[in-house]
Amino acid sequence: MTQGRDDGSEPPNPAASVEPMDISTGRWTHLAPWIKGAIGVLVLAAVGWQIWKTIEEFRERGLTLTIEPNGMIAAGLLYMAGLVIQGSYFYVLLRSSTHPISWLAAVRAYVVGHLGKYVPGKAFVVVMRVGLATPFGARAGSVAVAAFYETLLMMAAGGLMAGVGFVMAGRSLSNAAFLATLGSGVGLMFLVMCEPRVFNFLTRTISRRWPEAQASFPKINPRTLVLGLVMGLPTWTLWGLGHVAVIHGLGNEVAPPLWPILIASVALATVLGFVVAVLPGGLGVREWVLMVTLEPLLGLSLAVTSTLALRLIQVFAELVVSGIVLGAIRPPAGRSAVGDESGGTLPAPPDGSGA
Repeated sequence: MTQGRDDGSEPPNPAASVEPMDISTGRWTHLAPWIKGAIGVLVLAAVGWQIWKTIEEFRERGLTLTIEPNGMIAAGLLYMAGLVIQGSYFYVLLRSSTHPISWLAAVRAYVVGHLGKYVPGKAFVVVMRVGLATPFGARAGSVAVAAFYETLLMMAAGGLMAGVGFVMAGRSLSNAAFLATLGSGVGLMFLVMCEPRVFNFLTRTISRRWPEAQASFPKINPRTLVLGLVMGLPTWTLWGLGHVAVIHGLGNEVAPPLWPILIASVALATVLGFVVAVLPGGLGVREWVLMVTLEPLLGLSLAVTSTLALRLIQVFAELVVSGIVLGAIRPPAGRSAVGDESGGTLPAPPDGSGA
């Protein structure tokens, strides 16, 4: 039995003495611009390195480009259209959370955050999307969950689509059976992780120390899963057709019956590049897979040139569109870029220190 104090009052409760710490003020506010600036510099440096590496590979291989601009512009537009579709699914996920944001804000966070893939480790994609979405009212944990689920499901759709595409290739590709099996296998692996019961269990386990945060997470259910897979189909189709447009821009043509192979090749290359998370943007892995799968159809020179040109176009398209949306779509004035699941406050440590 708990004993009272001599004066009859109750003993102090240590938990009750913990004062909330507002993380949207104080030193966090002063540090935020520096943190954002450092992230921006790091991402731009990573993107610049990506461009330099691609150009160097052109030089090392002795490749030259004869470009037809319309094809290259079409490739960039097709790539960005695919990103907008995935950004729309990201919006759908956030809409099912307790703090939804507008479609424009969600797509802005998704597209600009995509630049984070060029930083080794892939984690910067999530960090950037959290930083870009919370000023519009989203919760950091909800954005992180939505970002992880969208990415995993996109990879599942890509792997499965690659499997179907290589099956359709039939005898036109000697290693089609192996590539179809590889794509389907990787796609199914990601699909298992996206199964609602599995994914929800994983998120509950990871966030068990913050039970109040779980209530705000996006609602992942069978409908969410099916919708993501369906929206992934046009995304991967557009990205594959972007490679067709690049080949056209290089003064060559690909017969429509071969388009499914290019779509499957782009999907498989991107998914395998994601699996090797340590490489920025899947650099090297993506290009190697595309060259191996497309050389029998296009010849080595065109396979290499179109693959490297596709990479450059995608990077430039991301940079241009990101610059436009960052300037055109601004968060509401007065909102903090720092958010948490408890309304902007976190318990201060018992010793009173800030961290």
